[in-house]
Amino acid sequence: MSFHVSSARSPLGRSVVALSAALSLAAFAAPALASVPIVATTSSKMATSQDGSHNPEVFTISADGHEHQLSWAGSWSATDIFSFTNSVAAPTNTAIASLQTPPTISYYLGADGHVHQTLKPSAWTDRDLTAQAGGAVAVAGSSLSTIYMPDGGSRIYYVTTTGHIEELAVSAGGGSASSTDVTVASGAPLPASGSAMTSFASSGEPRVYYFTSDGHVQELEFGTGGWHHSDITVASGGPLAVSGSALTGIAGGASPKVYFLTAAGHVQEFGYLSGWHSTDTTATANATPAVAGSSLTSEFINGGYPRVYFTSYDGHVRELAVGNDTWIQTDLTARTNAPLAAAGSALASNYRTSDGVLWVFYISANNHVQEFAWTGGWSHNDINQ
Repeated sequence: MSFHVSSARSPLGRSVVALSAALSLAAFAAPALASVPIVATTSSKMATSQDGSHNPEVFTISADGHEHQLSWAGSWSATDIFSFTNSVAAPTNTAIASLQTPPTISYYLGADGHVHQTLKPSAWTDRDLTAQAGGAVAVAGSSLSTIYMPDGGSRIYYVTTTGHIEELAVSAGGGSASSTDVTVASGAPLPASGSAMTSFASSGEPRVYYFTSDGHVQELEFGTGGWHHSDITVASGGPLAVSGSALTGIAGGASPKVYFLTAAGHVQEFGYLSGWHSTDTTATANATPAVAGSSLTSEFINGGYPRVYFTSYDGHVRELAVGNDTWIQTDLTARTNAPLAAAGSALASNYRTSDGVLWVFYISANNHVQEFAWTGGWSHNDINQ
């Protein structure tokens, strides 16, 4: 900002020059506006996927209840999906999920308790899967978990108002949708109120994991004869999950693994290899415990090495990873001098198999979505800067 003034050295002229200089300095010193709009709050859930070019994208719900996509194409940009779809608004902290494979597909629970699919083959569309499948309405605060099936179809899981776990199955190519009450089909116990869920395909079949009110991890597995139920806390002899624990899992071929938090803040692994086994990854790595209420996210990299991410008491995002046949810890926040995670921040991760790039996303106290990227070493980027 500047003014054109006369070269006369009058008091008025000197005052105008001084004002011009002050305004110029003020304009220079003013903080720059974020180049990418803020599309999350500290209570927002997140999901991540890859677009058709295998670049990362992140989905969030903003303060106005709109779903947004953050996408990378040489730089980050934000899209208000609802501005194209006129979708049903969502609670700010509603569950959101995606399929970690192209094309761009995400899911969220609307204020109507229905599972909505937002899809962009060429233009954004909204599909009410609950209505189309004749599924039951989700209970407020339900978790949401998805699977991309080997045949190209998808599975979506949530908790209904009766406390049952419901499956919405969409055939390959986004075809017909159907619903199944998996709790009834398997004879499984009801999930704890607000239970986290995770799911994946293992040996080509869906598996779903959740908590019961006694802190046990339960497995729902589709196999010969239909749906089956197992209490894997009992099967592994492992410890109980703390109330409100997060839950994450990775398929690992025929060796699935799930991770949760104990009362001590330890990240516990239940892994299957000719039977269920329990490993305290925090103790094994001599790692910092997770803070109460920490989110969890996990990935399988390089054909079979698990990585688990959590936040600690100091707001740092940390990694537990298997290296040299043992668990080790890395403090990503300290390593990259990144801003602290907001209390209760969501975590989301994504791994690109073609080149081994790994992304981890979280939310800082200023509502910015932060990115850690592994490309042979860890780096940090504030997406909203």
